[in-house]
Amino acid sequence: MGPRSVFGALVGGAHNNTAAGAAIGSLGVIIGGIILSGLGLKFSAVLVEFAGGSLLLTVSIVPIISVIIGMGSSTTGSYIILAVVAAPALIQLGVPEVPAHLVVFYAACLSNITPPVCVSAFAAAAIAKADPMRPGFAALKFGTTLDLVPFSFVYVPELLLQGTAAEIAFAAVSYLLGYTALAVAIQGIEFFVGPITLWRRLLFLGAAVCFLLPMILWLKLIGLFVLLAAWAPTMIELRRAGAKSVVSSNTPTVKNGSDTTSGGGAA
Repeated sequence: MGPRSVFGALVGGAHNNTAAGAAIGSLGVIIGGIILSGLGLKFSAVLVEFAGGSLLLTVSIVPIISVIIGMGSSTTGSYIILAVVAAPALIQLGVPEVPAHLVVFYAACLSNITPPVCVSAFAAAAIAKADPMRPGFAALKFGTTLDLVPFSFVYVPELLLQGTAAEIAFAAVSYLLGYTALAVAIQGIEFFVGPITLWRRLLFLGAAVCFLLPMILWLKLIGLFVLLAAWAPTMIELRRAGAKSVVSSNTPTVKNGSDTTSGGGAA
């Protein structure tokens, strides 16, 4: 690279970082005001008091706060503000620091796909030239896991590799099956046979609830039986289709004139 290329790269970097610099500067003012005024600690105390000391209710309120904050800032900005005002409340209720910050980070990601102000969906709508609200609700539907993952970080620490190898593997398999069943229930489309009936969607939803709740063995067993019941019609249909294909492949085909014998031709 020559001097001209280096200078051009510096100019391009400065232009590209203008928006980020403006956002960081404004966030610095906001965070400074929150810290200097003591609003962060006061807000955490108010949040814990409003939730009555309930960890479940506190984790439920954090995404709501994130959606409100995310109306005027990016994901990074929302996370920084939440890390100051909401994460201390979770830590105060006994949540370790890493899960607490992961909760607020995923809540900040949720703010970008939650109507009425869903910046990412609006950008996608502008590209697709579609109604802004339709991509917003579609994004919220496809991002349902973002609503559930914060609770998982708090109540299932095995997802963060905290626990024995057996516990971590059990949690990974449970959540893999749970989110698979949840995807089928939301979409109403099964992997092998396409669209499914309402009662099967409800079965998949019930299985997902059992698998995604905290690590209770008997609940996972119930979820496994419900999942097998939901998949049973598919297995039966695939088995019948396989049997039909075997029968059709074993059926001999007779071609016209191909079975004439030489004796018949002589006669």
